[in-house]
Amino acid sequence: MIIAVLLDALSNLVPLFDKSPLLVTPNSSPLVRWDAIHFLAIANNGYQFEQQWAFLPGIALLVRAFNALLGLEFGVKGVSLLISLLTLDSFRVLYELSLIHLNSEKLAHIATVLALFPSSPATLFAVPYNEPFFTYFSYRGMLFCARKQWLLAALSFAAATTFRSNGIFLAGYIIWGLLVLPYLSNPSINLKLLLSTIYTALLTALVFVPFIGHNYHGYHTFCIPPPASSTAVTFTPPDWCNKPIPSIYTHVQAEYWNNGLFKYWTIQQLPNFIIGAPPLILLFTFGVWHLRQVLPTLFSKPAPSTAPRSNRKPMDASKAEPDIVKKKDESTSNPFTSLSLTPHVIHALFTSSILLFASHTQIILRLAAAMPTLYWAAAWLWYVPPGTTATKTRYAKWWIYWSAIWGLISIVLWVAFLPPA
Repeated sequence: MIIAVLLDALSNLVPLFDKSPLLVTPNSSPLVRWDAIHFLAIANNGYQFEQQWAFLPGIALLVRAFNALLGLEFGVKGVSLLISLLTLDSFRVLYELSLIHLNSEKLAHIATVLALFPSSPATLFAVPYNEPFFTYFSYRGMLFCARKQWLLAALSFAAATTFRSNGIFLAGYIIWGLLVLPYLSNPSINLKLLLSTIYTALLTALVFVPFIGHNYHGYHTFCIPPPASSTAVTFTPPDWCNKPIPSIYTHVQAEYWNNGLFKYWTIQQLPNFIIGAPPLILLFTFGVWHLRQVLPTLFSKPAPSTAPRSNRKPMDASKAEPDIVKKKDESTSNPFTSLSLTPHVIHALFTSSILLFASHTQIILRLAAAMPTLYWAAAWLWYVPPGTTATKTRYAKWWIYWSAIWGLISIVLWVAFLPPA
């Protein structure tokens, strides 16, 4: 709510660079800028234009529901209030998730505090955007995966996919926990693995349902001819309807948003690459470091552990971990080389690579918050292994300074309707 109040105060001081928000909110609510304009248009009138199909319906459905409950004047503010409540719970979930994977209350606290300084506070804490909901449901699903509550994880990831298409990649956590780790622990084909494969496929399909449903709705709208009696005009479907996989989402992303391999790599977009560089650099640096520590032992047969077990009460995620996880974690004192972090690192590197090479790179400023790896990487900068001296503290301070300064600048840019979105 603090961010919402700040946005409202700044809107009286900072003039709009462009008057587009007035088309959907005559009172020029500072909560409505950039993609929020599309979300409100879809909520009020449905999908009227082809380019609007780049957005999944989650936030539009919420705005429509709050409009029905509170009226058009207060619907957006109702969504903003809901975002504030979910944000508070997101911090709690992030803390629990960090406690499980880092096995350290201190590091869990550090990661959670760092999450208070995201790189896009307006779109994460206040405005009717997809990212707050996507982040919340992503965290919930990851926590359910850590607790081996796979069905609840799939439902959470499906909810996340209702808001952002890249939610389908979250199914990787389920695949990792149900198939990859068990196979690495016991690399043999057996009935248990086959049954687990079927179960994993069903849960993965559940995660994909919102994305497939969105594309089916688009296909039915544009590619299925209307009844002959309803129109005298000859029906000609768009070209994308005849593709092997007729996805309106991928068509719109390529046609209207210019997404594709290296399409964003132009001189004109250089400022956006510079703006998005800090979180990308941190994610790639930590991700590569983690994999270099883990991969040598990941595919090798672990030797029997002779180390005494810790007297500390085990976390939820370690109650039934495969032997390869236990032996790897018992052999290291560095929490950031835990194998339980590996699926998070792989997901973060995969998502960051897509944004860097084939999408609007500055989106990392909004999307990185949905990857707890970002905050664990920032906590890693503060971590000093026992018996060593601090070597990354300078970079840790730089991260704090950048997060705080850029966060404030981004709020002003948001109010003025200036990029990045």
